[in-house]
Amino acid sequence: MCRNGGDEFLYLLMNPRGRDNVERIAAAVIESLARAIDVGEVQLTVRPSVGIAIYPGGGVDGSALIQNADAAMYRAKKCARGYAVHEPAGTQVVSASRLAG
Repeated sequence: MCRNGGDEFLYLLMNPRGRDNVERIAAAVIESLARAIDVGEVQLTVRPSVGIAIYPGGGVDGSALIQNADAAMYRAKKCARGYAVHEPAGTQVVSASRLAG
């Protein structure tokens, strides 16, 4: 995991063992980041949006993967700040998840 700039971070999964596992990990990361943090008498929460690009359909090099994950992240922001998976051109399926609560 590394900071890409501003409030964007990259999370590289090596040998993710399939899309279902990638989506499970994304949901777990979102859940973990969304836990409330007490700061004095105030509770703060983060509502992350995660864009996913999976090699090779999501890009064949780092630049393409980042660009496609970034586009998917902006789609995720429109669907209640969950996650969205980049789909190669010509496919119809777009996956997204909402945070509970």
